Amino acid sequence: MKLKYLALLITLVVIHLIPSAQPVNDNCSGATWLTQTAYCSPLSGTTVNATQSVPAITCQGLEGYADDDVWYVFTATTHSPFISVDPSSGFDAVVDLRTSPCDGTTIYCSDSKGPGGIENIYTYGLLIGESYYIRIYSYGYGSSTQGTFTVCVYGSPPPPPVNDNCTSTISLQMGPYCSPYPASTISATQSEAPVTCEGATGSADDDVWFVFSPYTSNPTIRVECTPLFDAVIDLREGPCDGTTIFCADDVGAGVTESLYAAGLTTGNYYLIRVYSYGSDPNSAGEFTICIQETVCHNCPDYDFEITPGPDWQTHSSSSGSMGCNIYQFYVKTGKEYTFKTGCGDGATAEFNTYLELFDLNCDSITSDNNSCENNRSEITWVSTYDGPAYLKISGANADDFGSYSLAFKFTGPVSTLQPSEGLTLSDLINVYPNPASGAFRIEAKQVLFTKVVINDYMDRINRIFRIKMPTNTFISDDLDLAPGLYILAIETDQGWVHKRLEVVH
Repeated sequence: MKLKYLALLITLVVIHLIPSAQPVNDNCSGATWLTQTAYCSPLSGTTVNATQSVPAITCQGLEGYADDDVWYVFTATTHSPFISVDPSSGFDAVVDLRTSPCDGTTIYCSDSKGPGGIENIYTYGLLIGESYYIRIYSYGYGSSTQGTFTVCVYGSPPPPPVNDNCTSTISLQMGPYCSPYPASTISATQSEAPVTCEGATGSADDDVWFVFSPYTSNPTIRVECTPLFDAVIDLREGPCDGTTIFCADDVGAGVTESLYAAGLTTGNYYLIRVYSYGSDPNSAGEFTICIQETVCHNCPDYDFEITPGPDWQTHSSSSGSMGCNIYQFYVKTGKEYTFKTGCGDGATAEFNTYLELFDLNCDSITSDNNSCENNRSEITWVSTYDGPAYLKISGANADDFGSYSLAFKFTGPVSTLQPSEGLTLSDLINVYPNPASGAFRIEAKQVLFTKVVINDYMDRINRIFRIKMPTNTFISDDLDLAPGLYILAIETDQGWVHKRLEVVH
């Protein structure tokens, strides 16, 4: 009897010492086969107890940890299959699509959602009959970030959105603040030819339609894009497919596009057409849209970034009643900067303009109302520092608004720091320690910080740090952040960078 119990005890100890089994597809050589189907046929998977095969990739500007990657392989039966990974609630999936042979080159990836968010890859130009590998891992580090998911590869795209055509528009409500409405251009088809907006003409092969009735004459339309979506906004009046009266195509993929309308008739109905600038099926994507009252805000918030040079440049937009546009730009000590809304060189305005210039602390430096022709404005200023400055353009009075072309330049050469060859802006910025238990540092090479925003995974702002003098080092105090994953939105003199920060206690 004693021997029996002793044998049982030894067995339990041995079982306890044996590590938990790794997934069968822990390595690329053991990749699980998936079958591409007409519609998503999800297969369950897990990264629990998986180990790293190859280093993590930088996907959509973010780089996590691949300490739990698992592998799948499929044979393409169409040129543009869809890949969908639906993770469990606490699992933040990264999806890495690679060519053959095993551990081949990354050709597509997806890391646009947080824990529990579905990651989709919309491929284009795959070779029918060729095998492709899918690597899946959690963005975070350690066993607590591992989890389960389902994965599928399917060849038929989802049905078009209900508002694919102008005859089936989605009605939106204008409000005092932005109330985002989720929408998509995936599987949408072209209704009308693309518009030429801000001097560029894209592809309208995936346009969708909305309709609204403004209660003020100068609403603002905002489209917030997912990382790969480059939105074009086309505002029309009249019957279905009416005349374009305003458009917006100022920024690139993944950035909020804003359209400031002016002179609309309250109570009338207006159409909004949204589409992606590119023609690649992967450029179609998800976005949110809202219509709100236009109000004049102040720096350091801004609407547009410009880079003055030694030759005249212009930027065209519009300002609504009681509204304004804020421009951010970077200046060098001793250089003379000029901004104007008239007096030639491409500068025009259809209303009485008012210009005001602010320094890096958002203190007013100078302003002008009527020093240029026909109630137009002009400012000339010599910078006394290196760093950001802000220009506000608005109507001189509440009833002065409309379209304009701002002309700007500097006098004298300006040298601008650029990332070294082969490096991205993200490569120049390091966040450590990461994971962090309290304080952390952000350090940069060749660029300067001007603002750091800490967002949680519900996209809620947790902290905002506005840096009065640009610097290449940011040191946080103990911020008492709850354990979890955060997005650091870092504004630099070369643009925005997003980094992930994991907080552990």
